[in-house]
Amino acid sequence: QTRLAAPQRQYTVGHQDRILERLKQLAGPLIDLPPREEAVRKFSNHCRLWVGNLPLDIKEDDVKELFKPYGEFDEVYFDKNKGFAFVRMDFKSNAEKARQELHLKDYKGRQLKIRFSSPGTALKIRNLSTWVTNELLEKAFSVFGELEKAIVITDERGRATGEGIVEFCKKPSANLALKKCNEGCFFMVSSPRPVIVEQMALVDDNEGMSEINVNKRNPEYVKERQQGPRFAHPGSFEYEYGLKWKQLYELFDKKKDALDKELQDEKRKLEEQIEYAKYEHETEMLREQLRQREEMNQRTKSDYEARQREWEEHRRTEEERQRRQEEELSLKFRQQEEELRRRQEENRQFMQERASDMLKNENSQDSFGSTGYQGTEGSNWRRNSDSYRSQGGSSWRGGGSDSWGRSGMAGSRGGTSSSGLGSSWADSSWDGRPDPWQSDSRSAYQRGSSESELPPPPVSIPL
Repeated sequence: QTRLAAPQRQYTVGHQDRILERLKQLAGPLIDLPPREEAVRKFSNHCRLWVGNLPLDIKEDDVKELFKPYGEFDEVYFDKNKGFAFVRMDFKSNAEKARQELHLKDYKGRQLKIRFSSPGTALKIRNLSTWVTNELLEKAFSVFGELEKAIVITDERGRATGEGIVEFCKKPSANLALKKCNEGCFFMVSSPRPVIVEQMALVDDNEGMSEINVNKRNPEYVKERQQGPRFAHPGSFEYEYGLKWKQLYELFDKKKDALDKELQDEKRKLEEQIEYAKYEHETEMLREQLRQREEMNQRTKSDYEARQREWEEHRRTEEERQRRQEEELSLKFRQQEEELRRRQEENRQFMQERASDMLKNENSQDSFGSTGYQGTEGSNWRRNSDSYRSQGGSSWRGGGSDSWGRSGMAGSRGGTSSSGLGSSWADSSWDGRPDPWQSDSRSAYQRGSSESELPPPPVSIPL
């Protein structure tokens, strides 16, 4: 049993997947379905004959030879022990011909019995909507297997009665449809109205009950056949109980009609409840969609506000950074200006101190030349000083040289000494070492600075 259970589950799962795949193709809308083509099907279930009362000594080949003159056949099932067989002919006309000619025929000492036999592939479908047609019924039940016939039953006015008949080609397909529809709710149209599927009872409306099939040895048969058809006389015993039988059937018909009416009322009530519930369900779905949209809008708004706050924070950060940079630049500029003013003040003080020292030195030189060195040396110093002033100007303005040929503190551009020993921009002082003031002055001159921008000369003290 364990080994057989797994293949059975696989078989069921495979059928389930195939059914769902076919139902996806019928998802709808199914409007203006093409009319069904009425074609004569070969080897249908309506061509299947049951052959009984066969001799026990015959074989399957004998059965085939018996039906061979009436046409083709694709199925022959022969049960030798029970003495019967099933034969499926190609067309129903050939099957009817074989039945008419072979039924009650003597065959090897036995009288054959032949009748049409259905394999039990027909299903009765109830609770169909008024908008279900033959074509829709066929498409709906074709998901379970190949069909031979699908018909919606109508009344004498051509109106659908809510019932139908579906015949499958194979019995497993019919069993599968019966099982699935009874286990679940199978809908045909938009309204949630499931179909009711049940096995259809076989009704032989061709042969009926023959006199040959009656057991004539039964005492009841002999008793009932004592009198023939007749009408009862009013007031008689038969008439009285005949009326009671009729009243019983009338009561049955009334109860059946009342039950049918009650069923119709319950159907209408259920349909109204379905419509109301459907409206409520759709309303609830709309509410749910509205709630989801509101949540989505709220999330979108929250995300937007978060992005705005982030952007605003970024903007404030950038503004703060730019403000700090501007403050740092302003502070740096102020520091540079203060440093420049400090240096200018130091230069001014230095110039004042140098000018004051120079005046003091000149006063001391004048005092030295007039006192303490009388005679030739004092007069020579004055003459040399006068010659120095007349030839080169002052020691820090004229830019010339003294009477000893040493470079002065040149202030004017391009001046030369009186002795022709070099230019006023010579990088040497009186003691032969480089003069930083001359180097700075020359660099400033090369840069194109004006005379007012040149650094002040040092105080010249002649020996």
